[in-house]
Amino acid sequence: MTIFPKAFQFVTDLTVGKTAKWLRILGFDTLFVRHPDEKFLSACLTDGRIFITRDSKVACRRGMTNTLLLDADSPIAQLTDILNRLRLQAHVRVAVRATLGEGSTRSQSSPTPIKLLSRCIRCNEPLVVVSRSEIVDEVPDFTWSTQSRFRRCPKCLRVYWEGTHKEQILEKIRKICNEAT
Repeated sequence: MTIFPKAFQFVTDLTVGKTAKWLRILGFDTLFVRHPDEKFLSACLTDGRIFITRDSKVACRRGMTNTLLLDADSPIAQLTDILNRLRLQAHVRVAVRATLGEGSTRSQSSPTPIKLLSRCIRCNEPLVVVSRSEIVDEVPDFTWSTQSRFRRCPKCLRVYWEGTHKEQILEKIRKICNEAT
């Protein structure tokens, strides 16, 4: 069995693209490549990343360590499998409570704090806080008038805020953690 790194960082391929988005929502550094070549994968795995795929031909190549080969079709089932196999459910539950203001982001046994909704779901960059005045012309009027906190991706410049979808995301994450055993 492969020993996984303490700070979970991932690289995913086209077969698990939507799951990559969910890993980013959970706050994990997750690279996405449509068609990874051997040199790229070797560099990522040497760097300590865990490669996640549904492609058994890629996963079984010589030198492919730190690889999770998934069977499930749906992103939610894939994410549940990842949380189970890496034993991350308790850490994600702590992060959900912290996001809701109910506790710390770091459990005693957590190797690294998990901070939900802290990465750009498109390009994986950590989000940075921006003032309302910086984004006044970039968000809908209703959003600007009803939201007080905004974050931006420094790479793609996408703006994020805590809208009503935050509760829906957290509820889905809670469900995933409850399904993970």
